[in-house]
Amino acid sequence: MKPWLHSRLTRLVRLGLLLPASAVALVAATDTPRNLWTSGWFAAASAGVSIVPGGDVTLAGVTYEGDFSNGLLFKAAVGKTWNANWSTSLEWFYRTNSVNDLVSPQLTITGGDLASNSAFVTVNYALDERWSWRGVRPYAGLGVGFIQEVDLDLDGFANEEFSTKSEFAYQWLIGLQRRIGNAGLLFLEGRAIASGKQELDSSTAPRFAAIEYDTWSILAGFRFSF
Repeated sequence: MKPWLHSRLTRLVRLGLLLPASAVALVAATDTPRNLWTSGWFAAASAGVSIVPGGDVTLAGVTYEGDFSNGLLFKAAVGKTWNANWSTSLEWFYRTNSVNDLVSPQLTITGGDLASNSAFVTVNYALDERWSWRGVRPYAGLGVGFIQEVDLDLDGFANEEFSTKSEFAYQWLIGLQRRIGNAGLLFLEGRAIASGKQELDSSTAPRFAAIEYDTWSILAGFRFSF
């Protein structure tokens, strides 16, 4: 084989080997897996303790001081992570508390149930990794939404039921979170929801009723990114 032909064939072989290798390297460089912690969607579920501090309940023009036992709270959420710090979520809550008693100078009512459904849009901010300890990061959030329905059922008031729908409310929260695996996250948080006085409709009569419905909660749950 002539020297010039051998040189050209050698160059072609080298080029043929180099092009596939370069293509593989380029694909590997551009096909980096998405970081689930800085972008993408997630779903979450949690449960905890519902706390309704004592507040005024008005029935037929009489104001009672309410006392409610701690109850249960369930939350489901879907949301999106925008970067390493910010995320937003759409949340649904169901909470239920027992009525210990409603006390007024004229009458004491005992027994019953206080329950509600709520929906919120919440913005969360997680502190940078440098603020974490053993992988646990603090975060905080603010949200606005609606108390979709509040039901007050009283055993000692002729089994009368009272309810209201679609009242504006807002919430704030603080919590701790820790990553589990490639897509999981455990969290523990405390929340406060403020909705103020809500007027209630009676199930049996056009009777005026109202309740101060501000609530607290402690939740633990799991979030999965996808």
